[in-house]
Amino acid sequence: MKKEPIIVNVYLWGTCIGKLNWDFEKHCSVFQFTDEYRKQDYDICPSTHPKRTPLFASFYGNKDKLYQGLPEFLADALPDKWGASLFDQWLTDNNIKVTESLPLLKLSYIGKRAMGALEFEPEFNDDAIHESVNMSSLATLASKIYNDRDAAVISPEDSLTMKKLIYPSNPQLSSSASFLRLNVL
Repeated sequence: MKKEPIIVNVYLWGTCIGKLNWDFEKHCSVFQFTDEYRKQDYDICPSTHPKRTPLFASFYGNKDKLYQGLPEFLADALPDKWGASLFDQWLTDNNIKVTESLPLLKLSYIGKRAMGALEFEPEFNDDAIHESVNMSSLATLASKIYNDRDAAVISPEDSLTMKKLIYPSNPQLSSSASFLRLNVL
């Protein structure tokens, strides 16, 4: 079975600072700074991931469970427990098999809503969901998930609402950093 690579561009203040992909042999991510970032005056992580390293040097992620195979400074952007449960429910509802590169998929879905100044953009291009949102259905679903937490079951009729709730390129919806609170714009 061929493992499809996911490449995630990492942005800081509008500048692509690096590319992140998954090394299936080493079971962790690989991060490399871009030339554009190397020309900047700032160094975002000078002690553990200095940009002064050789031009083609790569940084491997931390395999510790806390970091999920990502470099430490990128793992801070992963969803908290609430966001992870939403994401896991969405994967289950859409019959998406959990892969080893799941942390990269999570960062791709977080997009511009991560904690701090970092933004994540996958290189592959999915069609965005641009349908109108039924606010009543959205409120009911959010309340059900919040009140039932671990026991919440998303019905098939709520599945589209769930997709709209999580899908990052829908301009009508957003979740706050790490999905802690839900927002509708």
